Amino acid sequence: MRTIVRQTVLPDAPNELGRVLPLFDYCTLVFCIFSLSYAWYYPSLDTLERAPGIEYLKAVFNFCCLFSAIRILLIGNLRVILEEKIFLSIILFGTMGLFYSVSTPNTIGMIRFELLTLFSYIFYRYRFTRDFVVNTFVDIIGVIMILSLLAAFTNLGVMSGYDAGRWRGVFGHKNSLGEYSGLLMIVIFSLWKLGYKMKIRHALYAIATTLCLLKAGSATAIGVFALSISVFTATIFFARVHFVPSLRLASFLTLLVALVAAAILLIPIGAEMLGRDLTFTGRTEIWNWFLFFGNQRPWSGWGWATIGANDAMLNYIRETLKLPQIQTPHNGYISIIVEIGYPALVAYILWLLWAFVDASYKAIVERDYFHAMRAAIITGLMVHNFFESTAGATPSLWLLLIISTGKMKNSYAKKQMNDRNGLESPSLTHVRQ
Repeated sequence: MRTIVRQTVLPDAPNELGRVLPLFDYCTLVFCIFSLSYAWYYPSLDTLERAPGIEYLKAVFNFCCLFSAIRILLIGNLRVILEEKIFLSIILFGTMGLFYSVSTPNTIGMIRFELLTLFSYIFYRYRFTRDFVVNTFVDIIGVIMILSLLAAFTNLGVMSGYDAGRWRGVFGHKNSLGEYSGLLMIVIFSLWKLGYKMKIRHALYAIATTLCLLKAGSATAIGVFALSISVFTATIFFARVHFVPSLRLASFLTLLVALVAAAILLIPIGAEMLGRDLTFTGRTEIWNWFLFFGNQRPWSGWGWATIGANDAMLNYIRETLKLPQIQTPHNGYISIIVEIGYPALVAYILWLLWAFVDASYKAIVERDYFHAMRAAIITGLMVHNFFESTAGATPSLWLLLIISTGKMKNSYAKKQMNDRNGLESPSLTHVRQ
């Protein structure tokens, strides 16, 4: 075992701009992670009711995304913004929905949001090392989890009504606390198993996050964490066995396909034996009614970010299901169908599968074990989308981690970014076997 410690060297900046830009770059990453966590207090469970000061937070977030987008464009090589071609096609489908949207302002706002955040993710990929992005994510969300733990000892951090007693921390709902505590635990567990040296603060983050994950009472979050860690463990196992590299990857993917097929066959049987629906949560009826509206516009959808703005749809579903507070389909894939159509869903699934196979290839064949964590995160996003609409193809911390830690495909752009910044980003101290 040998320890590799990468240190940051800060050369003398040639001018004031050279000193300020790296600080701005870091601040945009920090604020982007914080904003996408949506970790601020809502006055009620109705997320349409504005949280205090939300307008200012959104304004700063939009500025940070615009700053990052301009920085990546100033590299001088516009090909970098085309590196995520499949994901760009999803945004294109959303843009076409402008001609059919029931709320044009909502759709325009979502298109702008999608483009700016995607450019920001690509900027972080070239600006920072992947270790640095992950370490920053762990620190910010870890602090939020500690604050959520403290908030749970007050009335503000605990749910009322139907979910009374469950923790929501500093988030608007228990499901949000469960979602991001699960994501953080996937990252912390992966870093620990990969041999990254953990500090005392990481232990505090892990303790607070574990408690939040359990006390939030989100079965989806716990299931996502368990499945993601299983995929991470399997990826590392197949990467280390003494097979031909291509055979290792083929065996891993074949095993996953077999397990998915077995689950598809066994889940209906188990649900019938227990007298439950296929989700075990009573959500299939919700899905059916949203699909009823989605199938009325299968090619175009009703427009991006318009489910809450479509009174004919949402009010009808609320009255029919006797669920006066329901606001989403509780399924990221169905949200895409309803808002931007089946072609966008196909593109999104292709992007997820491509990203997963690519991460698995790098982890198993090239033995770059960092990508085992990316494969686990992609798995978590896939499963999470079946039960919640908070991620899907919309900007989220899931997408930030998946895209910004991906492989840099343009060496010229990387060199230009380093030359303009005058420094390399620091990374976690890493122990490699």
